[in-house]
Amino acid sequence: MVQPPVSAQARLTIQHAFDRFSASVTPEDRRDFNSAALQDVRNAALLVEKQLAARRSLRNMRRLQPFMHSLEHYSRSIEVLCNGTPYLPWIWASIKLMLQVSSDYLKAFESLIDAYGKIADALPRFDRLNSALKENHNFQAILAFFYADIVEFHRRAYKFVRRKSWQILFTSTWGHFESRFSSILASLAYHGELVDKEAAAIDISYAAERRERQLEQWEKAEAERQAAQLNRVMAWLGLCGTAQVDELDRISRICSPGSCDWILKHKKITAWLDDSPSTALIWLHGKPGAGKSVLCSYIVRSVKPCNPNIFYYFCNYRNNTVESSAHLFRSLTAQIIQTNPDLMLYIHNEYVQTHPTASMMALRELLPKLLQTIDCSHVLVDGIDECNTTEQKYMIEELLTLLSSDPPSYTCKILISSRDVPTVSRSLRKKAKAATVLSLSDEEEFLNHAIECFVHLKMSELQDELTELDPAGKVSSDIHRMLVEKANGMFLWVSLVLYSLDTVYSLQELRDKIKVLPSDLSQLYGRILTRICNHQDPLLSKRTMQILGWICCSQRSLKRFELLPALAITSQRPTLDDSSMPSSQVFDTCKPLVEVRNDGSVTFVHFSVKEFLLTTSDNMTIKQIDVHHDLALTCVVTLKHGLDLIDPRIADSDRLLRICSGLYGLLPYAIDHWIEHLLTYVVNKDGLGQDELLSSHLSDLTTSHNQLWTEYRLDNTPTDRGGHLSGDEMDRRLELLSDLPIHSLITKILHIRSLSHQENSDNGQAAEEYALDHDQTLFSQLSISFDKAVINLLSSDNIVGLPKERLDAFKKSYASSAFRCRYPFCRKGSMGFGSDQLRTEHEKTHMRRVFCTLSDCSYSRIGFLNKKGLSTHLRSHREQAKIPIPAKVRQVLSDPEHRSTPDRSPSKLDNARSSLDQTSAVSEASNIDEAFDKLSLEDTPERFKEEGQGWFCLYNLQIPRQHRVRLL
Repeated sequence: MVQPPVSAQARLTIQHAFDRFSASVTPEDRRDFNSAALQDVRNAALLVEKQLAARRSLRNMRRLQPFMHSLEHYSRSIEVLCNGTPYLPWIWASIKLMLQVSSDYLKAFESLIDAYGKIADALPRFDRLNSALKENHNFQAILAFFYADIVEFHRRAYKFVRRKSWQILFTSTWGHFESRFSSILASLAYHGELVDKEAAAIDISYAAERRERQLEQWEKAEAERQAAQLNRVMAWLGLCGTAQVDELDRISRICSPGSCDWILKHKKITAWLDDSPSTALIWLHGKPGAGKSVLCSYIVRSVKPCNPNIFYYFCNYRNNTVESSAHLFRSLTAQIIQTNPDLMLYIHNEYVQTHPTASMMALRELLPKLLQTIDCSHVLVDGIDECNTTEQKYMIEELLTLLSSDPPSYTCKILISSRDVPTVSRSLRKKAKAATVLSLSDEEEFLNHAIECFVHLKMSELQDELTELDPAGKVSSDIHRMLVEKANGMFLWVSLVLYSLDTVYSLQELRDKIKVLPSDLSQLYGRILTRICNHQDPLLSKRTMQILGWICCSQRSLKRFELLPALAITSQRPTLDDSSMPSSQVFDTCKPLVEVRNDGSVTFVHFSVKEFLLTTSDNMTIKQIDVHHDLALTCVVTLKHGLDLIDPRIADSDRLLRICSGLYGLLPYAIDHWIEHLLTYVVNKDGLGQDELLSSHLSDLTTSHNQLWTEYRLDNTPTDRGGHLSGDEMDRRLELLSDLPIHSLITKILHIRSLSHQENSDNGQAAEEYALDHDQTLFSQLSISFDKAVINLLSSDNIVGLPKERLDAFKKSYASSAFRCRYPFCRKGSMGFGSDQLRTEHEKTHMRRVFCTLSDCSYSRIGFLNKKGLSTHLRSHREQAKIPIPAKVRQVLSDPEHRSTPDRSPSKLDNARSSLDQTSAVSEASNIDEAFDKLSLEDTPERFKEEGQGWFCLYNLQIPRQHRVRLL
C-alpha cells in the first residue's frame, strides 16, 4: 500500500514536541512509554474504576469516553506522520500514568478528568475529515499542532505529578497549571477551527506564527506574574542585613588553594553528602580560628553546582538578634525558593495570603513541607556559638525538627559547625544521640597540611620584606616550620602572628619573636593588646581602646564615617570640632584585632576577640558600663549639635556644607540608639548620681531642643494622640531619670516610636509622614532633613563652596547606606541601604496586613497588604449586600431651618452630586446607583450616611431633608 506524502514541516513540529517531552521523562518511565497502546489506557481506566469502587470513592468514569473516542479518531488521522516512531505510544503511556498516579488523590483525579473533558470538547471531528484530507499537507500541519498541544499538556502534568510530595502542592499550584492549560485549550480550539475549514485555504505559516506569538504572550505574562509574587514572598520573609550569599563569598575568599580539599574526602563528610539516610547529623567542632567557617564555605561552594539542594546559614555576632531562629528559617526558605522556583507559588498562596507575617509558628510549619518536595536536602549551619547562649539552644532545637532520614517521606541531613561550647554540646547530645562528631582536633594530619598551604600563601604576600632580611631564604624555611608547629591548627593565629612581624627589622629579632609568641589564641590576644596599649602616644592608645570598646558595645556595626567624628568627642572636649577628628589611619592601630569591611564597617576579625576583651581578667578588660557612658555622652553631644541643622536660620547651602564635613556622621545612629545607651548606663549606676558631665549635657540637649521647638513648631503643632506611654509601653528604667528634664523628652520619643509601630502605614513614605505629624519632638524632623540632605549630596555633581574631592569622599562613604529605613521603630533603621529600591524592599517587612472587620468574611483571616485593598474590598462587599433602592423615594421634609445643607469645600462628593439630576427633587434609582459608584464611604460626612450590621445607606446629596428617610 502506497503511503501518502508526509509534510516535512509537520514531522518537524511533532519531533520538536516529542523531544521536549522526552527530556522531562525519567529513564525508568521512558522504557514503559515506548510500548503503550490505546487499549492500555482503557484497561488502566477500568482498573482505576475498580480501585475507586473498592475504596468507596467511585467517580463517573464515563466522562472519559468522549476524550477516548476523539483521540482514537485523531490517532488514525496522524498515523501517517508517526509510522516507525514512538510518538503515539507516548501519548497513551502518559494518559495511563496520569490516571494511575492521580487516582490516589481524588481532588487531582477530578481535575484531570475535567481537563480531559475540555480537551475532548476542543478536538474536531477527525473521523469525517481524515479520508478526504489525509494527503493534504496543510491538514497534516494542523494535526502536528494538535500533537504538540496535547504533548505539552502531558509534559507539564508529568513534571507536576512526578515531583516528590506533589499532593502537598496540588491545591495551590494546580491553578497556575490551569492558566497554562487555558492557553493550550485556546490553541486547540483555534486549530479545530482551521480543521473545520477543511484546510482549504489555510495559511499554515500564519497559524504557526500565531501559535508562537500566543506562547510568547503567555510566557511574558507568566514571568511578570511570578516576579510580582516572588517580590511579595521575599517581602513576607523579611530578610534584611547581609545576604547569606555575600557572607559565603566573603568567607570563601579567605580560603587558600589546597587547604580545604581534604574535607570532601573525609569519610564522614562523604557519607553526609550522599543521598542515603545514614549520617544524617554531623557536628563539626574545633577551637577558635581553626577554619570551621572556611571549611563550611568550601563544602557549599564545591557541592552547590552538582547538588543545588544544599542550603546554608552562617551565623554572625554582628547580626545577632533575638530572632536568630526565625531569621535562619527565613533564609533557608528563601534559598529553597531560589533553587526550586515552582515552590514560590505554593508559599504565596498558602502562607503569604493567609499569614500576616513570617512568624516562627508559620515557618515551623512551612519549612518541613518544602523539604518534603525535595528527594534529599542538606542543611549546613555554621557559627551557632556566636549567637547568645539562650538562642543557641533554641536554634538547635528548631534545626533538629527538620532532620529526617526516612526516604519514603523525605531526607534532610544537617551539619552544624561551632566551637565545643557547653550549650551546643549539651543540646546536641541530649536531643540527638545519634549525631556524628567530627572534631578538627582529631584531624591533625589534614590540618597541618592545610596550615602549611596557608603559611605558604601568607609568606608569599610578605616576600619583599622577607627577601630584604633574608636574601638567601635560609631563615624563611625555619620560620615556615615554626609557624606550622606553633599554629596548633589555628589559621587565625598564623594571620595574627604574621601581621605582628611588621615591626621586625633583623633576622635574629624575627626568630626570637616567633619563638616567644604564645601558641594559645587568648595569650596571643593579650600580647597584641599589650603592644597596642604600650604605644608611645598615650592618646593613641586610649583611642584604640575606645574603638575596641565601641565595637564591643554598640547596638550595631559602626562604619568608619560614624566612628571618626565620634572619636573627636571626649570628656575633656565634648564638642563637634573638625580639627579634633582623626584620620581613618587611626584604625590601623587596632589591627590585627580589627578589620574594615568592604562596606566600611569596622568589626573584629573573629568573634573570640570580643569574648576576650569582655572576659580577660587583667587591666585590659573592656568595662561595658564605662563604654555605655562614653557612647551616651557622644550621642547626646552629637544630637545637641545636630539640632542646628534644622534651625530655620541656617541656609540650605550651609547645612549641606556642614553635613559633608563628616562631623555629623554619627547622627543617625545617635537618633536611634542614644536612649538605650543612656538607660543601660543609669541602670548599672542606679541613676546618674554624681555624673555632672553627662547630666549637664542632657540638660543642654533638653534646653536646646525646647528653645528650637518653640520657634520651629510655633505654627506647625503636631497631632497629639495621648502624649503619654501606657504602663505596658513604659520602659521601667525611665524611673531613674524621673527627676530630670530629659525624662519628658525621652518619654515623647518612645511614645512616637510606639505610635508608629501601632500605625499600619502602607509604605515608608507614609510612615515617615505619620511620624512627622505626630512627633512631639524635633527628632523625626531632624532625621528626615538629614536623610534628604545626604541624598541631595549624593545626586549632586557640584556644591558651591565644597571642594570636589570632599564631595567625592562623602559619596564614597555613604554609597552603601544613604537610604535609611523610614519606620521610626526599626532597630536597623540607621544602617541604611545603597538604593531606594533596596530600602523599599526592606520597608515591606514592616508592613502588616489589615483585616476585614466582618467576622463571616474570609478576609477577616487573610487580610490585605494595605488599607487601599481593604477599602476596595469593603466597598465591593457592601455593594453586594446593598439594599435595593425603590424606583421612587418619598421625601420627608421638615421646616427649612432643619434641612441639612452641606458647607464644605469641593471634593469627591461634589463630583458625585453633579452627576445627579439638578432639576428633579426625586432621582431615578439608576442615577443614584451611578452616583454612589463614584463615592467613597470613608469620605462621606456622617450627616449623609448611615451604617448598620451588614448594610449602609448614602442619602441623595441634592435633596434637602432631615437625617432620615422612609423607603417605600
